[in-house]
Amino acid sequence: MKSDKHADKTAGENASVNREKIISEASRAFLEFTSEDVSYHYIARQMLSISGAAALAINKFDRDGKGFTTVALVGHSKIIKHANRILGFEAAGKKWPYDARREALIKDKKTTRFAYLHELTGKVLPVNVIRLIEKTFGLGECVIVKTTKGDTMIGDFTLFYKKGTGLANQEEVEGYADMVGMLFGKLDAEAELKNRKDELTVLADNISTQIWYLKDERTYGAVNQAHADFLGVEKSALEHKDIADVFLPDEVQLNIEGNRKVFQSKQTVITDEWVKDSRKEKRLLHIIKKPKIDAKGNVAYVVCTGEDITERKRAENELITAREQAQAASKAKSEFLANMSHEIRTPLNGVIGFTDLLKKTELDDRQKQYLENASVSALMLMEVIDDILDFSRIESGKLELFPEETDIVKLTEQSADIVKQAASEKGLELLLNIQPGVPRVAVVDPVRLKQVLVNILSNAVKFTPKGEVELRVSSSIIDKDRCTLHFSVRDTGIGIKKEQQKYLFDPFYQADVSTTRKYGGTGLGLPISGLLADKMGGTISLSSTPGKGSAFVFSVETDYGTGGEPDISSIGGIRNVLVVDDNKNNRLILKTILEGWGIHCKGSGSGTSALQRIEKARKPFDVVIVDYDMPVVDGLEVIRVIREKMGLPAKQQPVILLHGSADDSKIHHECKRLDVVHKIVKPVKQGELFSALQHIQQRFQMTEEPVPVTRQSEESLLSEKNALRVLLVEDVALNMELMKAVLTKMAPQAIVLEAGNGKEAVDAVQEGGEFDMIFMDIQMPVMDGVEATRVIRAIEKKLRRYTPIIALTAGVVKGEKEKCLEAGMDDFLSKPLNQKMLAGILEKYADLKARKPGQKQIAPGNISTHFNLEDLLERTGLEEEDIMDLARKTLTLLNDHIRQIDTAVDQHKEEELRLQAHALKGASLNMGFVHLADLAERLEHLQADQWDKVAAYSMATKAEWQLLNNLLKGEAI
Repeated sequence: MKSDKHADKTAGENASVNREKIISEASRAFLEFTSEDVSYHYIARQMLSISGAAALAINKFDRDGKGFTTVALVGHSKIIKHANRILGFEAAGKKWPYDARREALIKDKKTTRFAYLHELTGKVLPVNVIRLIEKTFGLGECVIVKTTKGDTMIGDFTLFYKKGTGLANQEEVEGYADMVGMLFGKLDAEAELKNRKDELTVLADNISTQIWYLKDERTYGAVNQAHADFLGVEKSALEHKDIADVFLPDEVQLNIEGNRKVFQSKQTVITDEWVKDSRKEKRLLHIIKKPKIDAKGNVAYVVCTGEDITERKRAENELITAREQAQAASKAKSEFLANMSHEIRTPLNGVIGFTDLLKKTELDDRQKQYLENASVSALMLMEVIDDILDFSRIESGKLELFPEETDIVKLTEQSADIVKQAASEKGLELLLNIQPGVPRVAVVDPVRLKQVLVNILSNAVKFTPKGEVELRVSSSIIDKDRCTLHFSVRDTGIGIKKEQQKYLFDPFYQADVSTTRKYGGTGLGLPISGLLADKMGGTISLSSTPGKGSAFVFSVETDYGTGGEPDISSIGGIRNVLVVDDNKNNRLILKTILEGWGIHCKGSGSGTSALQRIEKARKPFDVVIVDYDMPVVDGLEVIRVIREKMGLPAKQQPVILLHGSADDSKIHHECKRLDVVHKIVKPVKQGELFSALQHIQQRFQMTEEPVPVTRQSEESLLSEKNALRVLLVEDVALNMELMKAVLTKMAPQAIVLEAGNGKEAVDAVQEGGEFDMIFMDIQMPVMDGVEATRVIRAIEKKLRRYTPIIALTAGVVKGEKEKCLEAGMDDFLSKPLNQKMLAGILEKYADLKARKPGQKQIAPGNISTHFNLEDLLERTGLEEEDIMDLARKTLTLLNDHIRQIDTAVDQHKEEELRLQAHALKGASLNMGFVHLADLAERLEHLQADQWDKVAAYSMATKAEWQLLNNLLKGEAI
């Protein structure tokens, strides 16, 4: 008995040793297994030996955990075959569905035991079938051992035991299951890595960019197909090969040196290199070599990419050549445009200028008519030339915008003024509708914005045979600094068909041939407007109905400012106004304006209803605004009844008459006879209406005597000023004569000296000639105007003198004005000569004469431009004697500011100059020293590098102070 026990013990120990040997051998085998050569039957047989089971199945769980597959079934072959017959299928390779009950039974244990097989499979297979298998093979205990990867179950072993036997070696079985779990994990990882490697290989081999990496400065690692194809070899001929095995001897060293830079610097290197391809043709490769740094800070390997940029580089070179050729062509075009502009405008300057002068001479009616026709034709030709030049500049990108702070109300009114004569001659009602809330000041290019508005307005007037044209301006605020301005031009004209509207902004297009013959024009107005709108960042849209009219809407976003609004208190006495006009829209516009000023407004649509309203009123209206051109009873007839039948003189019933520009000569005499307080040419401008109301309040409610309203004519603007010494520099004799004639007409006492080119002008200044103003032509022989100006400025710097220089040019190309100002010129006059612009230049610069303070001068005719006594009396309510005494004391105090300005100029102290000029401006404005305040403001805002000009303004300021001193002391000035 004892020996039997010993034998059992020995057999058990031998079995244990045998199991450990199996596990050890299996462990070594598992390390060699890959996903391609793994033997599930080998694993099953080993587990069978370790567990002592009659049969077993290895199950691998699906990735999604929703089922499993029996990958191997091991046991006595007779048993397996007989079981398959009973089941009706082979269990090995069988895919089993997810069984929640089975999962719950084995969830929390590594090894789970069941007394019988049917306890495990009763829900998956019929119980009677399982019982038959149990009975046939004498099966008893069934054991499930899980295989896991971390916390995740990835498979199991199902062990089947003969009745009366069971699992005796649980630790070895579980250990073996854990080894298999690790093996499954390893196999899954290898399969995933292989898939990723295959994907990367497919990706790398199917892109055109060449990719390779270097193990060291002369050894390839892996390469992609593109790199192998480029060199014309197999990938295997490159991978892990020495560079010397691939490239020619003269190329090897260059490659090694380039690679060495990356390995040594540990920095990415980007180069363009010429490399021979498979056809031994040199190709330019854009190569990027990027080092990969290991944990110790060394270069582990270098990843390289190469892209063939030969064709792209060739195309870039061709593009550069083409661009240079285009720039040369553009420059030639610009120069041609400049020359043609000058050549065309120069003779037109003479035609228009001498025609204007000839109009002022004694002519009979026929001569006047001929002359008028010639003048109109010349101006029309100028408009055509301007349109073509503008269109050419915009199309070629040569036109630049020059935004500046602009009075939007004034600009809009000026735009309407340009077309009002044409509208009046056709009997059209021209309406100007500026909505309340429109910012007075906005940052726009005033010249180009006005051009857009005038183009659209002119078009509306041209194509409107009767009715009205309205320019409406409104705004929408974006934030405290930005707003959108909306301009709308509406007419009651012929309209435009829908199919023609899309072509309207195309150059040289007109709606149809008959319209072209009837209305004329270049067809460039709207295209230019559209291009300018686009350049300003805005858009123009159109809505139109044939036979009823059109509406163009233009919007632009811009910065805006506040201020510039009228002082409503100055018309506070006017509370009740009657507007008489048969045009409903005009009545509505005037009502909106007046109510915006706090004035109650009533309207009448005819002269008859207006007279009835005036007659029934308990007291006269503060003002009656009546339109002249009304049916049945016109405006003059209404005023005649008010004066003669109702017996209301102007003091009791002030009247403002509205009329078209073409009606002026007809009504002038009657207005004077009927004591019409004010006439306003339509469209009504807010500024003119406000001034008229101020005049009425001053005349009838605030002062006993009427305040005369006078206006100097342009021609006599400087006739009472002291004589100006003017140097006129012009190479064309005809232009010289014209300029002299206009200058002497506007300033009879002016002394005009002549120079035929820039060199003669320089000589005149060099020889000591002192001038109050120089008018300088730009394009001249020997020395042009720009170069002459630079030389004159250099001379004046030494002489500490400054003379205003005004450019004269027929050129209108981009940069002309800027070039003149950069050379040192002060202002710019374009040809043909515009008398109003010339008058503005003379008024602006005539006071910069370098006079010594105290020098006797002839005072300008309008004393109020120097000392506005009337305004001070009105503002302060003081007696005239007290104001004069205060003004004298103020002048004494201001002298200190003027002395400090003089010192700041001498010492070039910019900040001190601005401080003193600002103080002088404020005090002068407060005391009504109008011109002194204006000069101080100019000093305050002059650029620091314009010290010669600053010095001239400083001298003019001292001269103005002395003039005021003499004026207030009653001395001769």
